[in-house]
Amino acid sequence: MAVVVAPLLSLDASGMIGDTLEYKCGATVAVKKRKNPGEDNEIFNDQQLLFKEAATAWRGLEPAVRQAWRDDGWWLPPSHVGHGVQVFINGYQCWMSYYLRFGPGNWENYPNPPPERA
Repeated sequence: MAVVVAPLLSLDASGMIGDTLEYKCGATVAVKKRKNPGEDNEIFNDQQLLFKEAATAWRGLEPAVRQAWRDDGWWLPPSHVGHGVQVFINGYQCWMSYYLRFGPGNWENYPNPPPERA
């Protein structure tokens, strides 16, 4: 059964017929609904959980430690991004980068910025 908004043959009509057919403004358009990429992908789920863990750890840091990370933003060299383009990453992005790369407690001076960057 189609669920349509507005009279079926009007220009305002739109709706879905089942999971794969979409009706828009007097035309029937075949649309394949995309499944959530994480439903069956174990690696995606693990990475998503690690990212959530890192964000939670960031919120749990002492304000002084968070400020130290914020004060320690980095300019990435042009070779990392492309010809003549420099990108600045802020303290939160630096924290996420280290946390996702090394994990909790796996760099010197954790949770403070690492010594080579401090």
